Amino acid sequence: MLPKRPPNDDFRPRSDAQLDRTHSPSECAAHTTQSPELAPVLTQRSRCFVVDAPSHGWRLDRYIAAQIRRLSRTQAARAVDRGGVELQPARPVKPSLRLLEGDRVLIHEYFEEQLDYDSIRIIEENEDFIAFDKPAGMLVHPTAREYGNCVTSYAMEAGLGKLNVVHRLDRETSGVLLLARGRNSAARLAQLFSTSAVEKDYLAIVSDPNGRHPVGVEGCIERSLGIDPHGDAWSLKVGEGRWPAKTSFRCLQRFGELAVLRVRIEGGRQHQIRAHMEMLDTPIWGDKLYGQPPGFYKAWLAGALGPDALAVPRHALHAQRLHFCFDHRSFTITAPMPLDFEQWLGLSDSQLHEFRKQL
Repeated sequence: MLPKRPPNDDFRPRSDAQLDRTHSPSECAAHTTQSPELAPVLTQRSRCFVVDAPSHGWRLDRYIAAQIRRLSRTQAARAVDRGGVELQPARPVKPSLRLLEGDRVLIHEYFEEQLDYDSIRIIEENEDFIAFDKPAGMLVHPTAREYGNCVTSYAMEAGLGKLNVVHRLDRETSGVLLLARGRNSAARLAQLFSTSAVEKDYLAIVSDPNGRHPVGVEGCIERSLGIDPHGDAWSLKVGEGRWPAKTSFRCLQRFGELAVLRVRIEGGRQHQIRAHMEMLDTPIWGDKLYGQPPGFYKAWLAGALGPDALAVPRHALHAQRLHFCFDHRSFTITAPMPLDFEQWLGLSDSQLHEFRKQL
């Protein structure tokens, strides 16, 4: 059994009042804001593998390493010794145990994570999909190192059932994320999102000290992308490549050396907006990977950089709007500008009111 989070009453989406909250100039004076530190929560992922005929007679540690490729034989043996592995039919386990065809191997992994389920909000829900306003800092789906801190795990804990990913947002990107209900809807929506039939609009704050983006001026960059062969293996940085990608943008406002852009993408490639903005020499504000000197991202991952290395704690990119037609129905799904954008820009109530008219 997975360890239970608090009752579902505690999984309250953000209220309309919270979403419409504005800030006085004094509240916006700080250049950056940090979320309150969250207490770590122990989460557990359990997976079951059934031993097939070719694996009959294998050692348990070898079998586990073959099923979970990121684990070495030594790490698999350590997991067995620590009691993280069970067998069905039940019998004592040890790394050298020989498996039989039909054995069920249950592997339990534990994660100490900071979960912020109160910050996620459901925007729209129907029989085919649920659209969320994903907070920055939350993953879309589990990874090798994190299980609970993602939208799909939240959905399970909140009683929404198993949802299917049809498109993705980076961890630090906030905004509209759509997950499908059921395999049939997932397949059809994934096909739809792979085409140009879905309009995807973003808000981005970019660093633009040279004034490349005057207010009201539109622009476009159409350069194919691919994994940067000169990038670090752990970063999956994108550069010039063979994946067609087009990014259009319009400058809504300027705040000193910063420009706020409305961005629309065609192609939906990994890191598309971030890579294209770097190619324009106006990288996303707060981006740790693009627009930084060599070695910056590695140093950040290693914790070798101080708190002043970046002006803001996450990259300033927000998925604002999706528009598409599905089953002869038209959908426009919008996530309001996030509170941290408002705080970073230091908007007064009147400025915020005027700015929202442009969104």
